[in-house]
Order: sequence, then structure tokens, then C-alpha cells
Amino acid sequence: MATISPERTQFALELLSRAALWNADLPIHSLPAEVLLHIFEQLAPALLPDKPPSQFLPYDEEAPRPWARLMLVCRHWCALIRNRARFWSDITIATNTRWFDLALSRLGTAPMRLQLTPDCDLAAVLPMLAVHAGRVEKLTLEGAVSDEDAPCLEAFLSRPLPVLTSLAITMESTAQRQARAVGHSCAGLERLELTRAPLPWTKPVLANLEILSLTECCLSTPTLPFPDFLDVLEHGQRLRYLYLNNFLSAALDPQSSAPCERVVTLPRLQHLECRDIPADIARLTAHLHTPAISYLELLGSCTDDGDVPPSVHASLLPPSPPAQFPALQRVTSAYLDVSGGQTGLHVTHPPCGISMEMYLFNLALSSQAEQQLWFERELLRLPTHLGPALTALELRGVLAGSAQAPWDRVLDAFPALQTLVVCEYTSRRLPRAMLRSLQSAVRCRALTHLRIDGWEWRGGAFRRVLECLRARAARGAARLAYFGAYADADGWEEGMRPVLEKYRTLFLGVVDVFVLDGVFDADVV
Repeated sequence: MATISPERTQFALELLSRAALWNADLPIHSLPAEVLLHIFEQLAPALLPDKPPSQFLPYDEEAPRPWARLMLVCRHWCALIRNRARFWSDITIATNTRWFDLALSRLGTAPMRLQLTPDCDLAAVLPMLAVHAGRVEKLTLEGAVSDEDAPCLEAFLSRPLPVLTSLAITMESTAQRQARAVGHSCAGLERLELTRAPLPWTKPVLANLEILSLTECCLSTPTLPFPDFLDVLEHGQRLRYLYLNNFLSAALDPQSSAPCERVVTLPRLQHLECRDIPADIARLTAHLHTPAISYLELLGSCTDDGDVPPSVHASLLPPSPPAQFPALQRVTSAYLDVSGGQTGLHVTHPPCGISMEMYLFNLALSSQAEQQLWFERELLRLPTHLGPALTALELRGVLAGSAQAPWDRVLDAFPALQTLVVCEYTSRRLPRAMLRSLQSAVRCRALTHLRIDGWEWRGGAFRRVLECLRARAARGAARLAYFGAYADADGWEEGMRPVLEKYRTLFLGVVDVFVLDGVFDADVV
């Protein structure tokens, strides 16, 4: 047995040697080191686990060290990766700094991208990082910075940060607003994400930014007159993503305004989200021109307006939105919803990735009359907001009390409309003014899909809809491919079922598919 062990050891060594020689002859090992490393760098993102996109843009390097598997392939690959600074620049620091020490030893003089986890001891780590502040390219603090740790962060940010391009900080509470703001030492920033943190609204801070996210932040200076705010914003010419959550109301002097002709153009801005009081959102959009915009989300809460009645709230968009948001002219689908507590407009054009939402919350529209007037006001705004490319329109609110004139204007503005869905929220009456508008001048000749929901069952309702569809067909309008309805149960009696069956036969003379929901049984459809 004593002689077998050395022989087995010798055999294992020979086997490893032959394997190494066989690996050396593989075509991939004939590639120059730089080419192989480039392949590794391109492959590393594909090794990331499947994750949904982050809050702002698709993730980048969210999983630490995805290239570790490559180091296990062979000693040659391991050596290449170990000596390539690119693979050691993303450093996560949690409860200890062992990984930081190892990465630092292999980085040489290359920049580093730091991520500090919520359980990181900032009081111990930030002073240590201060020595390397000149090499920090990215700094993300995943946890909220406490009152106790705020001075350490302030000291770190006071140092020169010449290569810093990405910074994300969340303060624990608004009580820390006197902490040091992001200053001129961060003038090279391309990505800035702050929550409950102070910052100076200055030209150097915005000059290179591509992504800016401010949540419940304040200025490190007194509030700014609106023209001064616009002057600084105009320097954000590289901005692609802008997210402002309760920032405008904290940054702007409420008594200031800008001339109507003062417009700031942000040529690269593709994504804009703004959540604040409606008046401040409207101020911003009225002076903003975004020719490349594809995603827009405006959420206005009326709760901060005190006793301001809902009737005075303006639209979140400027009077002539297409001039400042040209993408609205390409919208093909629109959804308008007006209820007692909110009003919202959501428009899309999927082929171009366009999606825009404008919502007002906490509206005190208590009576049915108020809701009807508000719906009519928002309905009349659609032709000023959207272009003739619209092919699908869904409307929800108190529709039945509207006059025919608003419907005429809206339907005339969208001649290419193919799908129209309406839902009555409160009155439970058929929107007869809409039917008269569709019938009188045969508007929307391309209409093929019509659905009317939320009305109360009455014998004359179907007759009125049928008259409209027959009149349209007689005047050359396209035959409907689909008509659907959802009716409330009030007034329904089983004795009406034969009448309904009769109407089903009549409707199939002018539509291809006749669908009834709600009080109607499926077997009648």
C-alpha cells in the first residue's frame, strides 16, 4: 500500500499536466490577452441573475462579481482577471472591509465604484475612504444616513472628488437638512440621486448630469425666484432622466413667475416624472420644451393647496402642449378618467415607446354636477393635448349630462378613431349626446369598436343605440366589428328577456359581434 500512494500521486500530476497541455491547444487560448479580456468584460453582464429593471434605468453591475465563475475555468483566465482593474472596481462594503482591502490591492491607481450596504458602519468606513476620495467614481449609500453619521458624510463630501460621476444618498429624516450639500467638489456628476438631502441649485452641479432624481429634497440656499430656477435648469442640456418628487414646492418662491416666452429646451430629456402641488407642476411644464420625451408622469396632489377650490386647478400641461411635448401628436391611445376624487389622462403610442400620465389627486368634487362639469372640461382639452393620430379612446366619468357640442369637437378632432369605450360612473344614464354626435355627421367613419358601460337598463336605450348605428351605416360609415355594453340591474325584469333577444337579432344586422355583460346572462349574448 505504501508504494501505491506515490504512484497515484504521480498519475494525478501527469493527468493534470496533460489536461493543461490539451487546454493550451484550444483555439480560445491563441487569442491575445486584451481580446480575451474584452470578451470577458462583454460576457460579465450576461452572467448577472435575472432581475427587473431598477427604479430608473436597466440595472448595471447590480450583482457583485459576476465574473467569479470565469476565474474557476483555468489558471490563465484566473490570472488575467486578477490583474485587470476593471473587474475589481465595483466594491461592496458591508460589515467588514476585507473585500475592499483585496480589491484595493488589485486596482492599482484605477477608479473605484463603491456601494455601502445598510449595515455598513459609516462612521468607520467613510474616514477610511476619504484617503481614496480622488479615486471614487461612484458612491451609493443603500441605507439611510442617520443623524449620528451625517457629520462623517459631510466631511467626506467636503473633499475634492474629481472623478465622481455617480452619487446616491438618502438621509434618514428631513431634520438633517442643514447637513453639507452636494457642492462644487461634485461638479463632474453624471448621475445624482438624493432623498431628503440639501443641494445647491447651481450651474456646475447640472452641467454634466444625465440622470437627476430628487425626492423630498431642499435647497441649501433660500428658495429661488422661478426665473433663476429656469436659468440653472437650462444648463442641464445632457439630462436624459429627470425625477422631481416634492422638490419644486420646496425650492421655488411661490410668488415668482416667468414671462410666457421664457422656455427652457432640454433636447435629450426622454423621461420626466414630477410629483408635487399642481400649481408648481403647471409652472414647470409651461416653460419646458422636450423634443425627445417618450415617458412623462405628472402627479399633482391638491391636499397642499389649503382651501383652494378644485375648479381653479389648471391642467398639469401648458395651454398648447404639443409645442413643448411634440410626442403628444404621435399618441394613438388615450384614457381619461374623472371621478369624485381624481382626474387622470393616460396616453400611449407603443410602437415608439411613448407613455404619458397626468393625474390630479384629492379633488373635492362632491356633487354629480361638479363631476359632470369637470369631465366636460377635461373632455374639451383632449383636442388641444392630442393629435389626429388617435385611434383608441376610453372615457370614464359623469358623461350623461354633457351637451352635444363638446362631443362634436372631440370626435371631429380624431377622424382616425377606431375604438371608443365610455363608462358612466354616477348618473347611470345613456350618453345620448355622444350618440347624437356620432350619428348627426357620421363622425369617426373608421370606428369599428364601440362599448358603452355603466348605464341603467331601460327598453328605449337599446333602440337609441340601434338608431345611431343604422344611421351611420346608411351614411357610409364602416360596419362595427364589435358592440358591447354593461348595464346595471335597476329596472330589469325577466319578462324583458324576449325583448332583449329581439334586439340581439337587430343589432347583428349592423355589427359583427354583440356582447352584453352585467345584468344580462351570458347565454343571451
